[in-house]
Amino acid sequence: MKEKINPSEILSGKGSIDIITGPMFSGKSDELIRRLTIAGIAIKTMQNAGVLTEADLDQRIMVFKPTIDKRRGERTVNSENGQSYPAIPIENANRALELITKDTLIVAFDEAQFWSEDDLVETCRELARKKGLKVIVVGLSLNFKGEKWGGIGVLALEAEHPDFLSAVCTKCGDAAIFTQRIIEEDSNGKKIRRPASYNDPVEVVGGTNLYEARCRQHHEVPGRPGKNKS
Repeated sequence: MKEKINPSEILSGKGSIDIITGPMFSGKSDELIRRLTIAGIAIKTMQNAGVLTEADLDQRIMVFKPTIDKRRGERTVNSENGQSYPAIPIENANRALELITKDTLIVAFDEAQFWSEDDLVETCRELARKKGLKVIVVGLSLNFKGEKWGGIGVLALEAEHPDFLSAVCTKCGDAAIFTQRIIEEDSNGKKIRRPASYNDPVEVVGGTNLYEARCRQHHEVPGRPGKNKS
């Protein structure tokens, strides 16, 4: 994969938006952490060489996550593989505009689907266009129903670097672009697992016990309106 972060981009001051999206278990957070690590090395190198003034790395690179996501810690971005990166929990994406500093070069948003579309889109546009920063937005663009979720899909249409990742379907092993919600219930003393129905809640934070990656043929949404109800 072509590296998306290099010193000339960081210092350009023109601003840009990167999108990393795909279903759950497609490695989105791993890719975010990889890019931030590379950016951190580049920034430290430039500071040591005198190309860039000295500043704390946590001010150069600022990462934000929704307060609702507390699965593996409130102040870190975490991948399924156990990697982590410091993050600041915020209720609304526009709070980032108040927290960035004059030294900030990169702003990243993880699990961005949990912020409202207008909040996320307008915040990212201001950071990139008016502030001249590199913005990296990570999260789901589709909910478990296979419908647009939040503002990531909107931003992908105008992003300089949109990356759409796929996972592996748990049913057949083909490329998976959908997230399957699983409901666990007790029936006659036995625990059963069923696909979430169309009318189940959209926002349910969970991991491998609640979600699976599925291909188009094996993605199930019982009760979906219209001709295609599978």
